[in-house]
Amino acid sequence: MPRRMIRAARNFSLDRSGNIAIAFMFALTALLMAAGVAANYAVATTAKGELQGAADAAALAGAKELSLADSNRVNVPSVVQAVVDSFLGANIAPGAVRGYDVSTNIIDVANAPLQVDVKLTAISKGPFGSGLGLGPTKIAVESVATVVGKPNVCVLALDPSAMGTIYLQKSAKVAGQNCGVYSNSTHPNGIKAFNSSMLTASVICSAGGKAGSKGNFTPDPLTDCPQFDDPLAGVPEPAPGGCPAVSPPLVIANVTATLNAGVYCGGITIKGAANVTFGPGIYTIENGPLLVQDTASIAAVNAGFFFNGAKASFTFTAGASVNLIAPKSGQMAGLLFFASRSQANLQFLISSNNARQLLGTIYLPEGQLTINANAPVADQSAYTAIVARKLTADAGPTIVLNTNYTLTDVPVPNGIRGAGMPVELAR
Repeated sequence: MPRRMIRAARNFSLDRSGNIAIAFMFALTALLMAAGVAANYAVATTAKGELQGAADAAALAGAKELSLADSNRVNVPSVVQAVVDSFLGANIAPGAVRGYDVSTNIIDVANAPLQVDVKLTAISKGPFGSGLGLGPTKIAVESVATVVGKPNVCVLALDPSAMGTIYLQKSAKVAGQNCGVYSNSTHPNGIKAFNSSMLTASVICSAGGKAGSKGNFTPDPLTDCPQFDDPLAGVPEPAPGGCPAVSPPLVIANVTATLNAGVYCGGITIKGAANVTFGPGIYTIENGPLLVQDTASIAAVNAGFFFNGAKASFTFTAGASVNLIAPKSGQMAGLLFFASRSQANLQFLISSNNARQLLGTIYLPEGQLTINANAPVADQSAYTAIVARKLTADAGPTIVLNTNYTLTDVPVPNGIRGAGMPVELAR
């Protein structure tokens, strides 16, 4: 090798400036890699938290859908997808993930509660990418919601589209004890509560929306719930009485009397200081009202009232006393009042300030029930359920809808128990 080449090689080996530059480049690359890893990890961790929140919300929503309309399980995945889309659209940073996949599974095992299992997977896009050898991060989260318990129906309003199918105003209160309040109306104001009124239940559910402040409801109503089929639609109506279209009512005034089951054409008016006891059986009130007014009182054990024909309804005025217990057996077992499905727009009114025993189910599929008493209603009943086209609570009543089924031998009609169920996160 020529001498000048040997000297050049020796000089190069002794020059440390190039080594420092190379070392610096390696160090800088390592620092950038560390910073990139940290930044990408932070983005992925934040994104994972948002995905977990979306999965939790979606699992709960899916379980609620399952609990409220068990026959419509096919709807659960679409409900889950909609909740995930909405949650992530509102909460996750733009570009934090590159798409996401949603998997929904309904777990239905014998002797175990129903569950909805939601899994979300996504690819996180950090600020540092493949230029530094840092690829995308796969994120996977899971949430399981369980359907627990079975609250019973305390109110089901059947009108599918009207405003205020359940309507509270002034200082009216409706208190459902371990039961649910449901409105089938898809109207944006399907449930309304104004002034100092209060609606409480285990669950409040509107197929449409609700109007009123948060202080009017406990808990806040669920909206866009599925509509319920009439749980009593399969109960046959008692035979009509075959009365003339116009019949004079039976009038009982200022006496003590006992009535027997049967057909009462033109209705029954009980007034003055009359005291009437209804014997066991079915009373068909046809082409007229059951009217209890003044300071009259009525009582019945094991009796059911069927309303059929024009003007067939009931009215209990403020001074009247009402103490009624539904049949224990027979065609109207568990049904205290039953209005014909063929008679629309009938008005039923409870203004009595002494109607504390109304034990059984009030079934008015085409009727509107208005309660405007100024004292507790039905609070001494073991249970009371209301299935009507509409329910209005006005003035100042406290309508107490108990579900103490074990305290009475009056049966609960099929469909009144367990139409809706609360849900909770299992994991």
